[in-house]
Parts: sequence; structure tokens; C-alpha cells
Amino acid sequence: MDTPLSEKSAGRLIAVEEDPAQRQALEAILTLAGYEVRFAPSASAALGLAQEDPFDLILLDSHAPELAGLDTCRCLRQDSAMRAIPVIFSCGSQDFNEKMKGFAGWGAECITKPYRAEELLQRVKAHIYLYRLQNRPKELAERRTAELSKLNARLIEANRRLELEIAQRRQAEEALSERLRFERLLSDLSARFVNLPAEGLDREIERALEMVMAFFDVDRCGLVRTLPGKTAFQITHVAASAHAPPVPQGMEIPRSKNPWAYRKMVEKGDVVSFARVDDVPDEAHASKPFWRRRGISSTLSIPSLLGASVDYVITINAVQNERVWPEEIIPRLQLLGEVLVNALTRRNAEQALRESEERLSLAAASAEAGFWILDPGSGHIWASDRLRVLLGFARDEAFDLERFMALVLPEDRGFVEESIRQCLERGATINVEYRIQRLPGEIRWIASRGRSYPAAPEQPERLMGVSLDI
Repeated sequence: MDTPLSEKSAGRLIAVEEDPAQRQALEAILTLAGYEVRFAPSASAALGLAQEDPFDLILLDSHAPELAGLDTCRCLRQDSAMRAIPVIFSCGSQDFNEKMKGFAGWGAECITKPYRAEELLQRVKAHIYLYRLQNRPKELAERRTAELSKLNARLIEANRRLELEIAQRRQAEEALSERLRFERLLSDLSARFVNLPAEGLDREIERALEMVMAFFDVDRCGLVRTLPGKTAFQITHVAASAHAPPVPQGMEIPRSKNPWAYRKMVEKGDVVSFARVDDVPDEAHASKPFWRRRGISSTLSIPSLLGASVDYVITINAVQNERVWPEEIIPRLQLLGEVLVNALTRRNAEQALRESEERLSLAAASAEAGFWILDPGSGHIWASDRLRVLLGFARDEAFDLERFMALVLPEDRGFVEESIRQCLERGATINVEYRIQRLPGEIRWIASRGRSYPAAPEQPERLMGVSLDI
């Protein structure tokens, strides 16, 4: 705790002295003796200083402007905070007796000018000693009480801030822990869908929805797709607790049943989120009966964009208890939705490719045509089973451009090679008929059609085409 200024020096004085020479002498005597002196231009100014900051003594010129000596004493003694401060008046020797009689009644003392150092210091020291002896305990007690009160207030405020900071840190740590748990969940779920066989995809999606439902402690989590024409939703996958009203997988929900959510998610790509059904805007009035029939208290529905359109929505429903959905989980759930949708899209594409290959193989078999792919860099040729049979190569036998050209009759090789060169250099379509000889005396006419598939302009990467026996 700070030591009061009056205890760091011999004493603190306020002095009013009109005569510059006397003021200079007074300052020199008192400062040299270890006193702190504050000069005021007038008696009223001295009173103002005494009110602002406690001093040990006032040394006042009896002829100070604005207030006479007796008036100054009267003001001091009427103020409870200043009445104990001793006052010494200075006057000329010719006025001393008269002034002394007047000031004595107010507890003041006079000293003559010019100042004599020994007399001045004795008077000042005696008055300050008595003042401190009589008033310092009270002053110190009051000061200590005020300081302790301020310190206590600061401690209370510091404690309040500390408790608030602890609560905020605890909340932040809990939120961080929850976020890390959710990040691990998403990471685990995403890893499950890497190279997942198509036949296990549906069950894995349902397992992922179950894990999300358990993480958020809700009652239903589903994946919904928009049907062609964007007129309805269809529930493709769903996980639900025993507390949620049943929602059959494959069920279609017309947009007229939930028009507000449909507009927001499918037409605008916005998230639909509410903690209470009654919190939704008035424009969602037509959708409320649907939510209530499904037992939905709170919902979070996040659309997944594939290109420019919304084809799927991942939706989470709370049935038993209302649920507030933190904003920071929405981007992560969007990521999960994209993982699920990409897996479905990949499976659908693979199924479509298989079906296309089967149709193409069927068509090729019907036409007795064989497919081929030529790598112009290495000369390697991939050939379908039908083409290998047509040209007389076993399924596992190496096949390249050199071995193919060896089958072509010498008189036909020139225009076959020219057709390939024009395709590579100019992107021309291969459309050529030629003869091959597999065995001595066995000549067949073959028709080949194909074109280049460049990796970059003017840089064909491969030639692809079809050949058949004509």
C-alpha cells in the first residue's frame, strides 16, 4: 500500500506570499529542511488546494489578496475537513502585536517578516508535529478504510471477471471438445466410404445416419432426394429411434406438404433450421401441420448441391426434446452430405456404366463387331474378345500395331497406315476397308471405323474404334 505523501517528507505546506523576495527565501528555508511547499497566489486559492489534497500546515501572508486573515481562519474552522489544519500568518514587525491579538482567538499564530530560518522552522515543526499527533491516526484510518474499500471493490470486480472468464473458458473447452468429437466422427464416416463396394453402400449410409443421430441425441436422421421434375421428396435412407413416429423408406413427400422448406432448400439452396416449430416465420404456416404430424419438435435440414441443382437433403429431427442447432456444425454436416451423395452418385454411375457396357457388348455381339483402343506412343492395342477371335489372337496374347499390320496384305498396308497417320496428325476419322490373312490361303475383308481422343489439342492420346468382318 502507498505511504501518504506527508509521511515521505518532513511535512507538506501551502504558502501564500505576495513579496517575491520573501517567497524565494521562504521556499529556500523550507525545502532545504525537507518540507514540500506548494505556493498559492491567494488565500482563496490556498483554501481550494487544502480541500483537494490534505496538507499539514498553511503559511499565509496576512495581507494576502481576496480574503483577509480572519476571514481565512473563519473559512477553515467552519469546514470539518480542514478545521484542524494549523495556520501561521506572516506579517511585518510593526503589525505583529495587533495581528496576534486577532488571530489568537481562531487558534492561529503569527510570525514576523523577514523570515528567520531558526524561528520559522521551529514554529512549523511544532505545529506539524501537534497536527499529526492529534489528527494523523484518524486521517490514516479514514485513508486506510477508503483504500481498503477500493481494494475490496477491485477484488470483487476481479473475482467476477475471473469467474466469467472461467465459465467462458469452460464453455469454450466443452465446445472445442464437442467439435473435435464431431470432427473425428466425420473423419471416421468419410473413411468408410473410400473404395466401398456398391452392394454395401446402403447399409453403410444407414449406419452413418445412426451415428449422427446418436451424436446429437435426437430421434431421426435421414437422407432425402428430390424426384425428377422437382415435384416431391423421396426418403432414400433413414435411421430413427423408438420415440419417433415411423417414416417408411421410399416414401414420397409432395412439395405441397412442405412448400416453405421445399422452396428454401431446393429452389434457393438454403438450410432449414429451427429449435421450435412456432419459431418459423409466418410464410411457413402451411408447413407446420406436416412437421407436427411427423412429431418434429426441432429440425435441421441441409441441402447437398451437385453442380447447380439440389438433388439430396440430409435432415435431422428432434422429437422428444427441442434442440438448438449450433451454426458451426452446419458446414461439417454439409460435408457429410456431400460424402454420402458422392458415394451414391458414384454407385449410380458405375451401375449405369455396367448396364451401358452390357448393352454395348450385346449390340457388338449381335453385329459380330470387335472394339479396339490404340496407344500411339507405345503401339499397344487393347482388343475386345470378339476382335481377338476375329484376328486370331488368344485372350492373354500380346497384341500391338506391328503384329496387326503383319496381318494386313502388303498391297493394303499403305492406305491403312496412311489412314492411321491422318487420324493422329489431323484428327481425321478412320474409315477403311482392307484384307487380312491369318493363315495361308485364308483371306478376310475387314472394315474399321475410329477416331482420335486427344488429351490436349493436336496431341492425340489414343485411337478408339470398332472392326467387323464384312
